[in-house]
Amino acid sequence: MSKLKFLYNLILKDVVKESGQASGILSIGKDVRKLADKKFQSYITAAQKQGVDLNKLSEQ
Repeated sequence: MSKLKFLYNLILKDVVKESGQASGILSIGKDVRKLADKKFQSYITAAQKQGVDLNKLSEQ
């Protein structure tokens, strides 16, 4: 699995946990995916601004 996909899956898992606690429902709907995509894009943008290549980072 690519490291960016791994990062996205971790973010998605985190967003699902947060939304599940708020609503009591653990499902991955459109809104949850939108939140995860937005958070993922902010990570990517911040990394690019700092000159970090996320593909070269380890999964730890």
